Amino acid sequence: MDERQLRILRELGELGSVTAVAEALLVTPSAISQQLRLLQRAIPVPLTERQGRRLVLTDAGQALAGAAVEVETALARARHQGDAPAGRRLPLVHRINEFAVVAEVVAAGGGIALMPRLTMRPHPELVLRPLSGVQARRHIDALYRPERTARAAVRTVLTELRRIARSIQHREGDDRATS
Repeated sequence: MDERQLRILRELGELGSVTAVAEALLVTPSAISQQLRLLQRAIPVPLTERQGRRLVLTDAGQALAGAAVEVETALARARHQGDAPAGRRLPLVHRINEFAVVAEVVAAGGGIALMPRLTMRPHPELVLRPLSGVQARRHIDALYRPERTARAAVRTVLTELRRIARSIQHREGDDRATS
């Protein structure tokens, strides 16, 4: 069992098909199937089952996919710590310049996808605060990895950001027309 196989299992649970996982990870469906077979050999209980033409996770598969998130988080934390200078913790900073945008996205229910590793469970050392004294130019930049757009939560956030950007443009257009 390795990190890649766990990620594939997690993605299968989230995306719902081998084809979708292959597209998201930019590999072939047969490569996904092969990795799932190798993972299954390491686990004594079935992780997937066929439902018609679809391959779905069993209860054991769902439990392992959930653990995969914890493994990914732990490995990312270990890599982060390995990069830290001796005896000093590197700060983890996420800056979202337009607090109103964040507030609207969170209120719409998609905000959890902005920082999933940090919002899945409590992190007492993490403090989120809006930036003050920063001049917003009303530009919204959204950076995302192409394979993540297959996830519903990411699509929700991107859709909300586009909607908010259109409403800002519309308001600014009205302001210019009345001045």
